[in-house]
Amino acid sequence: MHPFNVASKPKLGYEAVFTIRDYHDGPRSGVANFHGKPHFYECLFDEKSDDYSNSYLLTALHQEVFKAAIENWEIFLRWRAAFDLGKVNRDTHPALPQDRNRFDETRRLLDQALASGRGKATRVEGEFEVLGEPNRPRDVLSPWQVKWNE
Repeated sequence: MHPFNVASKPKLGYEAVFTIRDYHDGPRSGVANFHGKPHFYECLFDEKSDDYSNSYLLTALHQEVFKAAIENWEIFLRWRAAFDLGKVNRDTHPALPQDRNRFDETRRLLDQALASGRGKATRVEGEFEVLGEPNRPRDVLSPWQVKWNE
């Protein structure tokens, strides 16, 4: 299941990005495929250059944790749609009041899996691109693809 409603698939050599947990001038953390399997990606901050690097830590996710991450993302997307329509304000971010408990549960499950799996994380370089039309806006709601360079 891919939460973005996009007809096109990633370009050859690229993989699907399923979620974006943190975004700053591009995806900084979330869930994407690596060798066709879901992984949590975390961009490493380069203290020397005082900027985000192109290096990422990838932590493999079991199917149950992947499903929780997708559900967490879908909860955020419902909040974002309501926010964009003016139905809720920023104080409710990142979940609608009725979804808040489940958002927190799915986030905890993902955070626990990351804490226990971080020791086995793989470090790679990543290149994120917007999926589909080249002139599509670049933001957290854009569909993305990623190319990992080991």
